[in-house]
Amino acid sequence: MELVIRGGRVIDPESGLDKEVNIGIENGKIAKICESDIEGKETINADNMIVSPGFIDIHMHEDPVAKLKEEAENSSAIFESLVRMGVTSAFGGNCGYSRFPLKPFFQDLESKGIPLHYGSFSGYNTLREFVGVVDPYASIDEEQKISLHDNIRQELETGAVGLSIGFEYSPGISTREAIEAVKVAAEYKGKLISIHFRADGHQAEESIEEMVEISRETGAAVQVSHIGSCAGFPGVMDKALQIIDEARAEDIDIMGDCYPYHSFCTAIGTAVFDGGCFQRWGINYSSIYIAEGEYRGEYCTKELFEKLREESPETMVIGFSMDEEEIQKAIKHPLIMISSDGSFSLDQGHPRGAGAFPRVLGRFVREERKISLMEALAKMTIVPARRLGLKNKGRISKGKDADLVLFDLETIIDGADFNTPTRKPEGIKTVILKGVPAVRNENIVNYKAGRVIRLKDR
Repeated sequence: MELVIRGGRVIDPESGLDKEVNIGIENGKIAKICESDIEGKETINADNMIVSPGFIDIHMHEDPVAKLKEEAENSSAIFESLVRMGVTSAFGGNCGYSRFPLKPFFQDLESKGIPLHYGSFSGYNTLREFVGVVDPYASIDEEQKISLHDNIRQELETGAVGLSIGFEYSPGISTREAIEAVKVAAEYKGKLISIHFRADGHQAEESIEEMVEISRETGAAVQVSHIGSCAGFPGVMDKALQIIDEARAEDIDIMGDCYPYHSFCTAIGTAVFDGGCFQRWGINYSSIYIAEGEYRGEYCTKELFEKLREESPETMVIGFSMDEEEIQKAIKHPLIMISSDGSFSLDQGHPRGAGAFPRVLGRFVREERKISLMEALAKMTIVPARRLGLKNKGRISKGKDADLVLFDLETIIDGADFNTPTRKPEGIKTVILKGVPAVRNENIVNYKAGRVIRLKDR
């Protein structure tokens, strides 16, 4: 064997395997799983370690193009942070925004190399802007719609894993407009539709009902993006999850994902902060933390909030608006996966991009026992793998991709906080992609271990 992992507690949520066995890897695939010894050219000692399928982040964001460091354009902060916390496959282009066109971006990633596997949705809001609908509150005309639909087909043929829509960021997108776009995407088998809600707080129920309607009318699989930031408010999450449960009972294909924090992060100039938002969230200006720029580390006042909205609308800010107990309800629900929603701007942003997955395992599994280890790992591996149609990922079985993570359950925990959002976690010792170690002893050792995931590759 090219690589042997010896002595670890191997957990495979697909089969229920939870046993100390050895794993042999050959040609990037799992070739052998057994209790007897395996000889290999290289051996990794996994004593006292959990060996899990590599984590799959179904919802993340690429670092902004204009703010990437020139010397490391594609080994950006978010890619590096994700692989350090055990993510072997990540999917960007969410909330309606993606690179366009995707083809040269994919080619660039393949040419320069990336430290984890990466796939992308095609962002509907981006495509909308490209055909001339620059005003996020504006409707689309028929000529623009025809061009946009052609661009959807182009991006899906290029290899996008689906279409993402960001209602909250572009309020001008009507339900009917979205349905027509999703019908185009649904022409391509296996495409997932990722949707960022139209409104949150007490309006979350209507937002999720809209997603159900889209799935019902188009037959497309719909993913409720980061449901915690939509419905993570007292008295709201139960109803939101109930709507999803009832829709599933009607054979409507809708699920969701959630990051394990009770604060969101976005640009201060977006429609997210339009009038009435503070009343809806039950907070005030002092709950908005400035994550980058001249005022980084400060909380907003009315004057500073308005100044940044006007003069620096791209400034990333963090809003402390959600309720921790409501987030936990989502994390535990069987139809909700774990995601990071991570992105960074010159190494600044929300700590979820560097801490989401170890935070669940260290805090919610080990310390608070809110969810079992097997359940948590399923939400990070096999469930998103099935959702995305990744037939060879998210499981530990013979013939599947050797994407694996080795971690210490006694020490794993997120290290990132709001002052140091890219700080690496503790307890994730080794991360392997297609049989090649990308992380050893918590440090990245291979910045080119990943590849681009296209539909045809799945």
